[in-house]
Amino acid sequence: MLKKVMAGLLSLLLITATQSPTAYSAVKAGSACKKIGSKSTVGKITFTCIKSGKKLVWNKGISVSTTTNSSEALRDDLTPVSAYLDKSLCQLKQNYQNFFYTGFGFPRSEKRLSNKGDVKGIMVFVEFNDVKGSDNPLIEGKKFTKKFEEFYESVSYGKLRFSVDIHPQYVAINKNSIDYGMNEWGKGDSRTYFKDGLNASDSKIDFSKYEFVIFIPPADIKNIVYSPTALSSYPETWAQTNEKIIYNGIVGGSDQRNRENTKWIWLSHEIGHALGMEHQYSGYPHPIWDLMDNVYINNGPELFAWHRFLHGWFEDSNIACINSDLVSSKRAIFDVTALSKPSTELKSVMIKINEQEAIVIETRINSAFDQFPATDEGILVYRVDVYKKSNESAIKLILPSSVSKIENYEIGSLKPQVSVKTNGMEISNLGRSNSGFYVEIKKA
Repeated sequence: MLKKVMAGLLSLLLITATQSPTAYSAVKAGSACKKIGSKSTVGKITFTCIKSGKKLVWNKGISVSTTTNSSEALRDDLTPVSAYLDKSLCQLKQNYQNFFYTGFGFPRSEKRLSNKGDVKGIMVFVEFNDVKGSDNPLIEGKKFTKKFEEFYESVSYGKLRFSVDIHPQYVAINKNSIDYGMNEWGKGDSRTYFKDGLNASDSKIDFSKYEFVIFIPPADIKNIVYSPTALSSYPETWAQTNEKIIYNGIVGGSDQRNRENTKWIWLSHEIGHALGMEHQYSGYPHPIWDLMDNVYINNGPELFAWHRFLHGWFEDSNIACINSDLVSSKRAIFDVTALSKPSTELKSVMIKINEQEAIVIETRINSAFDQFPATDEGILVYRVDVYKKSNESAIKLILPSSVSKIENYEIGSLKPQVSVKTNGMEISNLGRSNSGFYVEIKKA
């Protein structure tokens, strides 16, 4: 009798299960969901409703412990590439032209040093009547050139490859070093110094092979206290050699000759001018980022995303060009990968404000060249104004409320869960991704 009752109850349950409409559908990967972007947590897994083909389904989910750090769950919320503008709309046009064809806006002048392919230069050590060279140019020269060559190949993602020959002996200039009047900062005649170097070495060197020339004084130099570029442009002919005119040159001084750790930074900075780049900051303190201002510390020398954009070193996929209309009614989220790592992933978000200004966002982490506290890894947000000139803050970092420093230089990166407001927008670092940080941009 008991067996018959149990069998009857089992049959009833089976009939009920097969005939009743489903009142609850368990949330699991691949099952149907109703609203794209909605989330549901089951146990320790958070699922997000996504569109797969023509259906809305729950994604594979991630653990709650990682979502609290705003990691991979955000990938489903990323702004699609279809929302980006053509990158040419972010190529802000410069409204001035100086004699040296340098600046911050597009197009970069072809009259300056080549910025792609193989580019060759030569370093020549020179001595004067009042100060002689006693060290080995081949040994000392490598302290300047080795890391310089590595730096530009890295920041250009292999698109620009410098190589620098080093002349093996000192070349004598038949003058006293004081004759150039460069014993005061910014004073004197660096062009004549450069021209005299060319004249003294012209019979010893075939300059036809080189696009730029660097002259380095002896270690005991005292009357030349700074180390500038010596640029010229057509139709000037003062830097004529037997083979060609040298339009891109550098002369050294005591400020860099005996700095062991930053020789390569100085050379990279001055060649940056020969490539057409300017000093971006105005006054102190200013940020540590980018060697186009900081030649005395080696903490954050990698070039800004804007400079790389200007030189054409980015792939199209490395840039998200947008305008403020995109975030006027909804938020935009981007996975901004580390600027230092070559990849086809997104490396910079550029928000066009008007024809002269843009807000630029990039990720900076420790790398072979950027060295700073790991706790300061994060997002940089800065404004670019291409109508401004050298030393006028054409690039200006937008700082969070709390800013740490290295020496007298501001770091000013956005750490996870930190935001800044500018131009009616709020820009936030939502947390780490696999290779950078998630950035949210929304109406403030």
